[in-house]
Amino acid sequence: MARLADQGARGQHRLSLALILSTGGLCAAATPVSPHPLGGDTMKANSDSSSTFDFIVVGGGSAGCVLASRLSEDATKRVLLVEAGPDHTNGEELPAIADTRSRAIFKNELFWPNFMVQGNGASERAPERIVPFLQAKLLGGGSSINGMHAQRGFPRDYAEWKDFGVTDWGWDDVLPYFVKLESDEDFNGPHHGKDGPISIRRVERKGWSTLSVAVEADQKSRGLAAQKDLNLEFGDGVGPVPLNISDTTRVSSARGYLRPEVRSRSNLEIWTETEVHRVAVEDGRAVGIDIMAGTGTRRITAREVIVSCGAIHSPALLQRSGIGPAAALQALGIPVVADRPGVGKNLSNHPMFSISAHLRAKARCATTEGPPGKIVVRYSSNVASCPSTDMILNLWERVPSPHLDDPLGRQMADIMFILNKPFSRGEVLIDSADPSARPGVRFNMFEDERDLARFVAAYRYCVSILNAAAVKPLINAAFILKPIPMLFAYLGDSPRGRMVAKLGGALLGISERLAAKLLRRWTIPLDTVPDRDDDIVQLIRSSTLPGGHPTGTCRMGRRDDPHAVVDTRGRVIGVEGLRVADPSIFPTIVTAGTNIPAMMVGEKIASHIKRQDN
Repeated sequence: MARLADQGARGQHRLSLALILSTGGLCAAATPVSPHPLGGDTMKANSDSSSTFDFIVVGGGSAGCVLASRLSEDATKRVLLVEAGPDHTNGEELPAIADTRSRAIFKNELFWPNFMVQGNGASERAPERIVPFLQAKLLGGGSSINGMHAQRGFPRDYAEWKDFGVTDWGWDDVLPYFVKLESDEDFNGPHHGKDGPISIRRVERKGWSTLSVAVEADQKSRGLAAQKDLNLEFGDGVGPVPLNISDTTRVSSARGYLRPEVRSRSNLEIWTETEVHRVAVEDGRAVGIDIMAGTGTRRITAREVIVSCGAIHSPALLQRSGIGPAAALQALGIPVVADRPGVGKNLSNHPMFSISAHLRAKARCATTEGPPGKIVVRYSSNVASCPSTDMILNLWERVPSPHLDDPLGRQMADIMFILNKPFSRGEVLIDSADPSARPGVRFNMFEDERDLARFVAAYRYCVSILNAAAVKPLINAAFILKPIPMLFAYLGDSPRGRMVAKLGGALLGISERLAAKLLRRWTIPLDTVPDRDDDIVQLIRSSTLPGGHPTGTCRMGRRDDPHAVVDTRGRVIGVEGLRVADPSIFPTIVTAGTNIPAMMVGEKIASHIKRQDN
């Protein structure tokens, strides 16, 4: 069993790393390349970066694009948006980014290279696991490459922040900003927006595959409610997932908030492919940023700096700037600006595990166009001392791939189970003052035994779905991936990958019996995994990956809370003129992906700043 678990872990990595982005929330941040100042679609000839900006937004991800757009609405304020990755502008986006088939997740050039993290710590039976972790590196951040799920979270998520001394962030406080950011094509009423920058829609039931219809029927037979609007109906249920798409196009924060008319504002500059070394602080106040320029640095000054690099890179940038746990910073030779021990702590994420299936012909999608995942299941684990609706299943009717024509992917499906409300916590801590060094990330998945118990139960729940009366007739073979050369070739955006997609699809399409026989040789058949707790635990520990929804590493709290990093306005405690605005400020993780909540944060913090300025 140990050998099978290890094979499954390595085989799942690449495909699962793609699938875990199903709800988004990653933010791009600084990487070591030359500064490239841009204004709109071309470099501004009259750009005078030697003068002081009113606001510098560091990180052009889901929240950062929102902040830059909203703050530059005041023509009297000069705004600079600094982003590490490239700018794929409206109308010139890479086809894979705009495509709702989730092909962008296979474009290596859109991610930080060689980013490795600790997934879960050592146990009595297994060593510490070091796994790859996808972090977007382009304008729009995770919203430009993820699976486009657009869920808000539950009212209870925001209510529990009060336990950390956080006020003005309850459901009634954040709902207006969710409404403001969206243009919902399916629902009307005061709780949905109709003219926001982000288009949101759901795939109608007539567009679901037979598999999705069967899974919905099975869940309803177990007592789950049929939910039409997952952004207003809470609790256990099954229904169409809201997606930030318009027709056949992804609507990222870059596409929605940085439209051509926004980019053309004379008071907004966008610098992409620019590395930020540190936030410059003098006499307890942020005065700008230091960017890399040749072999040295160059200072860009501002009245206020807003860090929006995501829950991995925001704490790393603060730590490089001397804001964080004093002893750790001193050990690296970094002068301490503010001793905030909470910087980098409280790291939370959604662990994810996938089971794959080869579908019988009658269950397959009629087309390879459109989003590969159309419904989700939210349910309660019923594990002692755990909250209700703490689990979610993402059903992928076909597996995403980099290929436009993919007869192999159309034959495959994936059920991913996700822990929505984990108890385990990790940390982000730099181990070098060098900005080109990756921060140390420890997720500590399953540090809390309740998280592991829920995943064991979730594995069995998924197996029961695959064996359910409505679903089993549609499944030809259920399995866990293991590493074979054909798998890695298939997932590559290359002529060889396209050949494997066509030939593999043709081979498995000859007959269901042949397909099942070949897949027993190429994968770990689900019926070979013993139904014993110890074996399932070993499989889960070796194959689960951290999701793309890190939060909590610069959490909000009272100003007298020594572990809080920012106050309820996103202002860094102990440093004037500096804010953080992204999911790193969440005290606890939400019952959803972090993409749309990140945009809500951008809207809310921008509103606070504009009211304060006025």
